[in-house]
Amino acid sequence: MSFRIENKYEISIEKLNVFYNFLKSNNAKRIFVNRQVNSIYFDNKYKDSFLNSEEGTVPRKKIRIRYYGSENPKIINDFHLEKKINSYDGKYKTSKKIRNYEKIIKYGIFDELYGLCKPIVNVNYQREYFKIDKFRITFDKNIKYGVFKKSIFLRDLNKCIVEVKTNNLNLDQEINNLFPFKKIRYSKYANSINLLKLN
Repeated sequence: MSFRIENKYEISIEKLNVFYNFLKSNNAKRIFVNRQVNSIYFDNKYKDSFLNSEEGTVPRKKIRIRYYGSENPKIINDFHLEKKINSYDGKYKTSKKIRNYEKIIKYGIFDELYGLCKPIVNVNYQREYFKIDKFRITFDKNIKYGVFKKSIFLRDLNKCIVEVKTNNLNLDQEINNLFPFKKIRYSKYANSINLLKLN
């Protein structure tokens, strides 16, 4: 288990040049190819994961299957089950490759905190990867939220989300000093529930 800081910042599409100029002036390096990220979020029938996120309850977690490339999972063979956990001691993420995607989608996931969880929403976006000094940076744009297995979705073309991550828990203030953008409390899963009016 490795705890980490994960600060989030909002950047409007009109300020993209400001963001890229910031990266350039701080000698940011691209550390991975740009790619499409696809997540299927799971929750129980009461949507406790969503409610915990909205209320800031600890402990809480988000449960998702993540895959990359096409939004169509039928042509993908690389799926990971991820849990993002906020504990009393800090934040961390677990990830494991799964080979029974269809079974999990059909029967759900049993979680020790939330019980039986079924797929609720899809979230898809384009991601870029950078590094500045000790910090890993992901930049997400063209975010799309959809009701799982339904043709109901919304695109957020005006908002981009930057996440700054480090496993050094002593660098929080240094991150805030370095990044001159609007820091926000943000969850793609909670945002999808609110925008799609599933709450």
